[in-house]
Amino acid sequence: MFVDAFLVRMTLVPAVLALLGRRAWWLPRWLEARVPQLDVEGAGLHAHLEHEAWVRDHGQVAVRADGAEVVDRHGRTVLPPATLVVPTGDLSVVALEDTRTRAALLAALAGRLPVTDGVLVVQDRILPTEAVAVRARVWHLPRFPDAALLERLASRARAGADLLLVVDGVDEASVAVQLERWHRLVGLAELGVTVVAGASTTPDVPHHPLRPFAAAEKETVS
Repeated sequence: MFVDAFLVRMTLVPAVLALLGRRAWWLPRWLEARVPQLDVEGAGLHAHLEHEAWVRDHGQVAVRADGAEVVDRHGRTVLPPATLVVPTGDLSVVALEDTRTRAALLAALAGRLPVTDGVLVVQDRILPTEAVAVRARVWHLPRFPDAALLERLASRARAGADLLLVVDGVDEASVAVQLERWHRLVGLAELGVTVVAGASTTPDVPHHPLRPFAAAEKETVS
């Protein structure tokens, strides 16, 4: 018992942890995505209470971000602080020429890229704590899908499914194809699907514009 308690638990284990550093807590991405995050100190509960208070004041939305930021383990900014509100059952568009930042934003909204600071709530799920639930409910398409998948989503929407689609690269095609794609997304929104679409330019179709970095732009101008 002495050897186990003193030598192993109080000497060897702390020494190994000190030597390994952050690597002692490393998990493969596929395993990390499946391991639930335990809310030992109640931070998740506090976040839910804060979001419920926000909804009482502003109404129900599909996505809410307030200064949501992603910084990698080397301290490099992957996604600068983003603030936006995505209404339910509407086509919302992120028109951003910076494809890497746009892809990071959309991946974060879909629960695929964990935020490291700020507030991000998707369908009343707090990120990154409830990322597993968000990934199970949100369709994330880094490239525009084929007609068969869009029709399948439309069929599910007609059946009453509550869908959130996050899709990028809508305007990576000819002008005629772009217009057809936008009209397909408008059609999904008319069926009640919440669509968040990424493109380099603003489309000429009815949509809700998202400007997640508007606050930063104002600070730069001033």
